[in-house]
Amino acid sequence: KFFLSLIATLLFVSSIYAQESVGAFYRINDQVNIHKTAYSKTTALSLPFFEDFTNYETFPNPLKWKDALVYVNNTFPINPISRGVATFDGLNAYGVPYDSVNKYASIYADSLSSQQIDLSSYTANDSIYLSFYYQPGGYGFEPDLNDSLMLFFKLGNGLWNKVWAKEGASSTDFKQVLIPITNPIYLTSNFQFRFINKVTMLTNDDHWHVDYIKINSNRTNTDTLINDLAFARNPDFLLSDYTHMPYNQFQAAINSNWLSE
Repeated sequence: KFFLSLIATLLFVSSIYAQESVGAFYRINDQVNIHKTAYSKTTALSLPFFEDFTNYETFPNPLKWKDALVYVNNTFPINPISRGVATFDGLNAYGVPYDSVNKYASIYADSLSSQQIDLSSYTANDSIYLSFYYQPGGYGFEPDLNDSLMLFFKLGNGLWNKVWAKEGASSTDFKQVLIPITNPIYLTSNFQFRFINKVTMLTNDDHWHVDYIKINSNRTNTDTLINDLAFARNPDFLLSDYTHMPYNQFQAAINSNWLSE
């Protein structure tokens, strides 16, 4: 009986998929399928476009993004601009390595693709800029020099053009990037942008964190200030030893259960 129980346990564990998460348990297959349906949005967005990943966890907001490959969280970044970032790593939406056989293979891994954005009514004189913050590593693994984070813009013919890239580095600071979208080849009714990370596979290696993505007109390359009142991290717990407990248990020993300063 013990042997059969052990075999059954191993078979069950081998069939589990898990993306990094610090929240409640859920069926990730169902979550991905739900988001795949939502990501089929066809109506183009309008400016301004803004995303700080504050209101969604685990998966990006399907009203703004077409894929669910990055991990939206607040635990991997160090001192994020605001609560919540999109983390790029070497795992797909099901928490499985993109290449589990060739662990030193260099591959394109996670992507974050925007929904279509209608820029057809704008000209170069409207001075549209895309800005974002990025951080390599954080509390995760630092990307190697051969790894990179890239940004692509979609052309009117459906092809993608790389407009920015950053090689792997060791850093704990978020850095801001501003990219102009003034070239007429991008000012279409179905403009899209896409982040992609290139990783050297070694389980869940090479982390990049992206935060505070903003696109709007009438900007310049000096438009770097943020006027926003926002949380940068989760609030601390008020209990001394637990995150949750029944109220009657708390009330029975308030002084010992309450977190002292």
